[in-house]
Amino acid sequence: MASTGKIYLVLLLLYCAQAPTTLFAQEEGSAGHCLSFRSKKAAVTIPYSDSFNSLEALTIEAWIFPEGYTNAFPRILDWAISFNQRVTLAIQSSTKVLASNVMGHEIRGKTPIEIHRWTHVALTFDGDEALVYINGKLDSSTEFKATVSVPNTPLILGESRDAAVRNFSGCIDEFRFWKRARTETEIAKSFNRSIRPGEDGLIAYWKFDDAEGTQLTDENGQNHGTLNSGVLRWLVSDAPVSSSEPVVLPGDCNGDGKLNISDAICRLSSLFLGKVSENHPCIHRESSVKLLDANGDRLADISDVIYELQYLFVGGPEHILGNQCIWIFGCNDACQST
Repeated sequence: MASTGKIYLVLLLLYCAQAPTTLFAQEEGSAGHCLSFRSKKAAVTIPYSDSFNSLEALTIEAWIFPEGYTNAFPRILDWAISFNQRVTLAIQSSTKVLASNVMGHEIRGKTPIEIHRWTHVALTFDGDEALVYINGKLDSSTEFKATVSVPNTPLILGESRDAAVRNFSGCIDEFRFWKRARTETEIAKSFNRSIRPGEDGLIAYWKFDDAEGTQLTDENGQNHGTLNSGVLRWLVSDAPVSSSEPVVLPGDCNGDGKLNISDAICRLSSLFLGKVSENHPCIHRESSVKLLDANGDRLADISDVIYELQYLFVGGPEHILGNQCIWIFGCNDACQST
């Protein structure tokens, strides 16, 4: 076991010295469908559930494709009992900026949202400050204190609950509702990618990929919506959203989409320590030989560790997916030409 400990120490030191590099980009063209709102009172109703109860923080985000601003403050989301007890996501028609209201506090963006163009909009609130993001970039901030509470009230997408006509005209896609304020880094990283259901703090995730029928499915499983009367059409979406699923990379033991020394450590842990802790990045990947198998022999064993170390640090043998350039701090000569 002493020699094994030395191996781990060497690998740990190498790991701390290297800069992980993404090997493959994720697949493109995965937007699926969107829902087109084309008339007054065309809306989707989301029944209230306990998951929306008394939120100390939130994030609301969606891709929108406005086709025109024919009324004041067309609603993307309307969740309201009164002016002081509401959460709305809208567009101010006169300035074309994002306009929101959280518990009576008005929030405005700065960047005009163009018609006939896909734009990602996001609103975060942490209990003290509301931030607006446009296409993954911070657009404005507004400070105030509040707890979000709109009990026993359904959420409406595409229209206002009150008598005024405030319908949104255009398409909505990839709508997400979180019970935490996502960070600027998180939004920038995922605004143009689909996400996995069940992520930390995710309350509802409407991908708009039902493509037919009158149900809007919540990919998170709890808050399904119903299409109301009005002109609503399912359309093929060309929103610039790519899949969250990375290309399966043989040898990527920890499943992070990168091939580097951390995978060798992960694999050694699995091989020599037997059962690993539930928090270990390998635990949910152990049954997948394709991910653990670096050398393509359909076995997950020590030869894969040796193979991967050779590939990373001495430039060979060639990876089964072809030559790829992986820059590692202190090992520039190991970078193979593409």
